[in-house]
Amino acid sequence: MSATDSAQGHGPLRVRAAGEQAVVESLHRLYGLTCRLTLDGVGRSPVVEAVRSAAAGLCADEMSVPCRFGFEVDEFPLFAVTWMDSGHVETRSATLGADAGPGQAWAPCDPGAGYRGRLEAVAARTVSLPVDLLRAAAGFPAGDETALRLGSLMPPTAALHERWGAMVRYAGDVVRDGPVAPLVADTVARLVAVTALDVFPSNFTRPGPGGRDPGRVGPAGVRRAVEHIREHAGRPLSLADIAHVAGVTGRALQYGFARHLDTSPMAFLRRVRLERAHAQLLAGERGDGTTVAAVASRWGWTNPSHFTAAYRRAYGVAPSRTLHDGAVPDPRR
Repeated sequence: MSATDSAQGHGPLRVRAAGEQAVVESLHRLYGLTCRLTLDGVGRSPVVEAVRSAAAGLCADEMSVPCRFGFEVDEFPLFAVTWMDSGHVETRSATLGADAGPGQAWAPCDPGAGYRGRLEAVAARTVSLPVDLLRAAAGFPAGDETALRLGSLMPPTAALHERWGAMVRYAGDVVRDGPVAPLVADTVARLVAVTALDVFPSNFTRPGPGGRDPGRVGPAGVRRAVEHIREHAGRPLSLADIAHVAGVTGRALQYGFARHLDTSPMAFLRRVRLERAHAQLLAGERGDGTTVAAVASRWGWTNPSHFTAAYRRAYGVAPSRTLHDGAVPDPRR
């Protein structure tokens, strides 16, 4: 006997599946994977309960699997990482393996590969996203189809495990509270992608100072990038998008901005968005509905308190003073 229940109004997607066939169908629906389950006679059928929130290509799932079974997945099309709140899982994909318990993170496999394993009484949070977001975060040019190859299915240190745990909790909190403003959704999705590149060794991982010289970018290339950022600051922009306009790789553009502007492309983008937020606050009038939280969200800040801190560092006053009193100190003192 099997049963699947799912519901999605204007909030998160909720799925409950009981029985082997229903669990397989629910996992296919959530992740696009084809899998087989191996029951091991523990006296109860497999059960999966999941709550999914999504924004800008990022999916954040809270999942409960209060039983024990083995599984074999033919192909997993996305990049995904699971943070374990409780329970235990063992997996293997090609030459890589993971053995994860509470407080640890693991990735099932390279996107497009398969894996197999066993799980027991798992409560976990999984974040999944398209590989294109990781390519953009790594600075690959638009249209590049380089395959992601993980060097490990788990972060190599306890500190990196905890860093991922903090990231997945933060991302889940933001998208769960939806609806999410477009720039906020894009910011969170790209932050998850950048964190994944830092936490999981892979062929996308950016080399250190001893890495290959990415090539030089002259003032003209940096100027094109700056103009593009200023013109399109109000829409989602990735490092790859900006580098494409400049006619260079993302890594080369990062070196160029560091050399000529003493900053990074994405830090410069945040600065321009802060300037736009400042202008919007100055233009606000009492009774027109303008709020600090709304302005922060409009320009990509997921947390109003973080926006307030950044604004105060740049302008010397709280954004609420600018909005209500028109306070305009000497900017960037």
